[in-house]
Amino acid sequence: MNDRKFGIEIEGYNISREDLAKALNRGGIPATVGMRGRCDATAHKWRVVRDSSIAGVNPFELVSPILSGDDGIRQIQKVCEILNSLGAKVNSSCGLHVHIDARNMSVDSVKAVVRRYMLNEDIIDKFMPKTRRKDNNRFCRSILSACYYSSQAVALNELGWMSTIQEMTQRFLGNRYVKLNIMSYLVHGSIEFRHHGGTTDAKKIVNWVSFCQQFVDGAIAGNIGDTGTPAERFEKLFHAAVSPSPTRPTSLKELKGKVMQLLDVTTATQVKKWALQRGLTVDLRGKAGWETIWQAVSQQDSSSATTTELNNIKAFYRNRMAELSTNYF
Repeated sequence: MNDRKFGIEIEGYNISREDLAKALNRGGIPATVGMRGRCDATAHKWRVVRDSSIAGVNPFELVSPILSGDDGIRQIQKVCEILNSLGAKVNSSCGLHVHIDARNMSVDSVKAVVRRYMLNEDIIDKFMPKTRRKDNNRFCRSILSACYYSSQAVALNELGWMSTIQEMTQRFLGNRYVKLNIMSYLVHGSIEFRHHGGTTDAKKIVNWVSFCQQFVDGAIAGNIGDTGTPAERFEKLFHAAVSPSPTRPTSLKELKGKVMQLLDVTTATQVKKWALQRGLTVDLRGKAGWETIWQAVSQQDSSSATTTELNNIKAFYRNRMAELSTNYF
């Protein structure tokens, strides 16, 4: 798992919201019964909210705070342990939603993620339950169906002409109930992956988060992977985030340009915002400040998914495809 921040929403039933919040707090996971939508006052807590789309007794949606890295994995594992100890259940009305941080992403990067997902949606369908494939679920619709274009070629052409994320949400994906929800960017600064079926299995959740992270990294790196046989395209989905350590620029101009390129931003103000979010106070009027940012960016780049990690995720989804070829949700 790389350092890109994320959040998750776990849908299930068979536990009252109050009982779940109490159990999470007892288990060391700060939680509260809350309302749907953004809630800055409880930003550090997990929120148990109501979701009328879930079938079953005592339905709930468990919304995480912003998570990252090893601590995020530990929280997911503990939360799933508590859910399963309380008898949480999922059915075909439940989903697992993952939000990937997109606050420092450019319009072109967001478009690349949408383009890559549209072109590979059929491959990703193969490791999802039948109820989450194609256009089978009105709460995670196929991208092409949701944007109402006559063909994939027409949709991709229209996407290429769009210049703002607001325009993309108005004219392209103007519905949040899509496998890839970019309307979330306008509210939370994230891209929401809604494709996955409901689960309280920590291993499934962590693998899906890792897949979504490296999928975004791969799209930004230009790895679309839309050609070849289905087997070849599946392989390309896991050749995304591994890249060699960048060579350090020598001049200040080159240093600034490379830092902005790696962060996918266009102004020094955005670079400073990125630094402050990570606790770095720097003066960008001189070379020393830019060298500090360069070092931090290089460390972030080297912490991306390794080949071994990607191979482990790939193996997990290869096995998942084999299971789902005969066993449908």
